[in-house]
Amino acid sequence: MTFEPYFKFLSIGGDHHAIHTERTSDEMFGDNGDSSVYVRQRMKQACLEDWDATMELMFPGSTAAKKRNRAIVGEAITGVRSRTRLEQFDVAQLQQCVGILMAFERRIKAEPVVEEQAMLELLKLAKEDFRGSAKKETTLLEVMLHKSVDQAKANSKPEATPAAF
Repeated sequence: MTFEPYFKFLSIGGDHHAIHTERTSDEMFGDNGDSSVYVRQRMKQACLEDWDATMELMFPGSTAAKKRNRAIVGEAITGVRSRTRLEQFDVAQLQQCVGILMAFERRIKAEPVVEEQAMLELLKLAKEDFRGSAKKETTLLEVMLHKSVDQAKANSKPEATPAAF
C-alpha cells in the first residue's frame, strides 16, 4: 500500500499559505491594542440589527404607509431621520432606542393603532414603560379619555353667579 495519494491530498511538499498577508486583525483592536473596540462594534451592530428586525416586524412591507410609520416612530424615538446619524450613536444610546422600540412593539400589539397622533401617544407610554416611570400599565384608551375630559373642562365656562351684597 502506497501513501502517495494521501500525501498528494494533503499537499505535502506543495504550495502552502500559512498566513494571509492581505488580511490583518487591526479592525479588532483600537489604536492602543484594546479589543473592547471590537466588542463595542459587535454590540452596536447587534443593536442595529434588533432595530431593523423590530421595525420590519411592526411595519412589514414597502408601502408608503408602512414607510411613513417607520419614519414617524424612528424619529420620535431617536430624534434623527438619517440612518447614518443613527449608526453614529454609541452603544448605550442604541440600546436605549431599541429598548423603547421593543416596549412600543408590545404596546402596539396590545392596542393596534393607525392614526399618527395615537401612535405618538402610544409611543409616549412605551417610553414611560421602558424608563419604569409609569405607575401602572396605562392603556391608550385611558390616556385619550383623560385628555378628552381635561379638554372638556378647559372648554366649559363656569356659569356666572350673581355677586352677593
